[in-house]
This record gives sequence, structure tokens and C-alpha cells, in this order.
Amino acid sequence: MKFRFLLLFIFIVSIFAGCHIEQPNGIPVVGGSLNIPIGDSSMTVQKAIDTYNSKFSGINLYIENDSIFMQSDTAYYSSSKAYRDSLEFYVGISKSLPSKIDTLKTVFHTELRNFEGIVHIKGNCPGPDSFIGKVNYSLTLLNGDTTLYDSLMLTLPPGNFDTTLSKNFDNFNLGGYKMTIEGYSISGSATFDSVWGYTKSGFDAYVNGDTLYTVEIPFSITDDMRKAFNPDSLDTPNFKINYINIASVLWNHLPVGVSYKIYIMNSTKTDTFFLTDSLFVPQVDTNGYAISDTLSELDIKIDSTIANVLNDTSGIYLIEANTPVIGKIFVRPSDYLKFHGHITINYWLNGNSNQQ
Repeated sequence: MKFRFLLLFIFIVSIFAGCHIEQPNGIPVVGGSLNIPIGDSSMTVQKAIDTYNSKFSGINLYIENDSIFMQSDTAYYSSSKAYRDSLEFYVGISKSLPSKIDTLKTVFHTELRNFEGIVHIKGNCPGPDSFIGKVNYSLTLLNGDTTLYDSLMLTLPPGNFDTTLSKNFDNFNLGGYKMTIEGYSISGSATFDSVWGYTKSGFDAYVNGDTLYTVEIPFSITDDMRKAFNPDSLDTPNFKINYINIASVLWNHLPVGVSYKIYIMNSTKTDTFFLTDSLFVPQVDTNGYAISDTLSELDIKIDSTIANVLNDTSGIYLIEANTPVIGKIFVRPSDYLKFHGHITINYWLNGNSNQQ
């Protein structure tokens, strides 16, 4: 996703600099290159979790016994409709994929090794008999691949109760999901003061190859943008870009990898500027741990072929990300990703002030 923002930055630079992709006809002309650093940093999983939790809400990431867990929002259910014989309760917990992602083109084959649904109940059983109930769990992937059902029996002796039920699902497919937890009485009576629940899963999985996301974002193409990239425009400025190169190196010590494709297209998708690269997977041992980091050299060059895409009133960014088949993985807090990169702008500078 970082490269999408780099592309947006380049477009802004191009517009305000009045860049052009052809060599000026006038004389004198001076060529050169401008190098702009875009990062030299290292990010561990521990640091990434701390940063994520300070900026985002909805999903909590935390570390427990050197394992990383993801926990959903907590869903609450409360009701004043306490029946003398029983109280039926319902808790729905859901986590959707981001709205900009095309879920019809998102396919998950990866399986989480453990997925847990937790429900907490508090109240009173007046007796003289125990309250006996049943709690049903249903989990449904938003892409419709799998629906899982299971249930737990619930026995509450007379008196106040404050208890937690937990149900584990092994090898649950990664992806957007919805969990529904329902409870109902079999015999006895109880008053439920509060019912709440959430889901959690660990960052260990079997990565079997996924289309992580497909994002399609429209954007407007202004007259200034078209003129800046049009070789025949009479409003061409004196500063003209020959090409832009984004180069970076990444040291990956995460037991995952990703290949991405970025398409910049006109509105009819008849002209396309295409970018692609990959973050390589390190060697992984039998327990799923990354043994050593791998070096990926990412190189993206934007040249004159992008002018065809901008010969329109609007365009489309289309971004796809995929993971290879890796097998068992286990992410640790000490795993890291190091990044170093720069942007090179190769330009022509026309010193003839009479040429516009």
C-alpha cells in the first residue's frame, strides 16, 4: 500500500512542477537527476503493534507469551426482558473487510490455526434447580467459502454466576467473517444481567496462497495534468521530466511474502500503465519461524507511456496483492522488516525563458 501513496505523491509533484516527458526543442538544455530519499528504517512486529494500536481501533493486537493475537470488537447484549422461566440471549460479532476492497475478487486459502469465540455471562439463578442451557456458535466467511457450527452446554447452579464460555475452531479460513452466538434455556430459570463476547485468533497459520485484496480507486484527470504529460501541448513548462524511478531494498524477516500489481488506467481501461514487484519470503523452518531475512530489490520506473492513460477525463488505480503458498508460519514480536529507498527524477531544464 505504501507504493500507492508514492504514486500519488509523484502525480502531485508532476502537476505542480509542470513536468513533461519529452526533451525540449529549445536551447540551451541542461540534463540532470534529483535523488529524494524515501526511507531508511527498521520496523519490528512489536513496534508495528504499538504503532497500530495507538492509531486504530476496532481490532486489538497484543502479545502474550511471545505469541501475537488479534482480538475483535467486544459486542454487548443487555435486556430488561427477564422471563421467569428463562432468558434467551443473542450476541453477534462481525468483522468486515474494508469497503474499498472488492470482496468478489478476494480469495483466501490460508487457514488460521486457532480461532476462538468467547462469551461472558453474568446474572443469578434463583434455584432450587440448576439452570441448564445451550449456546450455539455459527461462523460464516463473508466470501461464502465455509460456515461452521458448534455448540456448548451451559449449567448454572443456584446463586449468582459470573462465567466465561470459550469455543475453539481449528484451521478456520482467513478472511472477513461473521460470528453469531445464541443461547437458550433447556430447563430451570435464570436472570442475566449482562452478556458480552468477542473473537480472538493467533498469528500462526497455514499460508496456502491468497488474493489478499483488489482495490479499485477512481481519480479525476485535470486539464493541467493532461497538459503536463502531453508532448504536443503549447503550454509546456521549462522543467521537464524524462522519467521517474522508485528504487528500494527491503530485508524481510517475516515468514510471509507478497507480490503486488498496480495498474493506472483510463476510465474505459483501454490504456494501462502497469507496475509489479514482490517481497520475497525468507526460509521458514518446520515450526513456521523465519530463519533469516531475504533481500528484495523493488524497482519501479514511470516513463512516457503513462501519457496515454492521462488522455481522458478520469482514471482508475487498480491494486492487487497476492501471497504465495508458504505452508506453516508463526509470526514473532522480534520479526522485522527493514527498508531503504529513494526516488530518482531524471529531468531536462530549458534555460530559454521565451519558451513556454
